[in-house]
Amino acid sequence: MTSPDDAAAQRVIQLTEAAVAFVEDDAAREQIVDRVLFQYVPAALNAKTDEQTARAWDALRYYLTTRPTPRKPWQLSAADAERIVAGLQGVVREFNDPGAGDVTPAP
Repeated sequence: MTSPDDAAAQRVIQLTEAAVAFVEDDAAREQIVDRVLFQYVPAALNAKTDEQTARAWDALRYYLTTRPTPRKPWQLSAADAERIVAGLQGVVREFNDPGAGDVTPAP
């Protein structure tokens, strides 16, 4: 039997993967999911103020759009980064309020 915490974690993973599914590069998508799950979603979930939440999303936008580096050999457009952030904001809303509605990112 799966605990409620395990079920919630699996749901966050599913929603995060859905938010970045449009990224065609498999390695980039995997790196984004890992970074999002272990850094940005926890920061947004643990934020105590709107300012802290906005800071987490701004940091993610920056990460996604910065130039490629040896450790991050890809770069997304501002529009693609915004699409991911919008989807993840839905993930956090659903996690905080399961009745919050649709979290599917816009095309």
